[in-house]
Amino acid sequence: MQKVDSLMKKKNEELNALLAQRLKLARRSLGYRSARAFALAHDIPIQTYLNHESGKRGLSIPVALHYCALMHISFNWLVTGEGEMFTHEREYSNN
Repeated sequence: MQKVDSLMKKKNEELNALLAQRLKLARRSLGYRSARAFALAHDIPIQTYLNHESGKRGLSIPVALHYCALMHISFNWLVTGEGEMFTHEREYSNN
């Protein structure tokens, strides 16, 4: 059982790292030079966003969906890395 727990923890850490990389890529693509600037612009606690973007803290589905809405990015892209990063709404958004 301990082996299974260890494997699950490793997979979770790998997923958190992938989500973090995609969050960072999306943020930079939107023109925010720092995680802090993005967090401040969207009234997100700075440490919370930093933990998400660094992979130290995982994303719940509601939080992931919230980031997708703020950034106009595809949930599918954020979770799987497949498809287009930005949704069509991005074309009509100022940021």
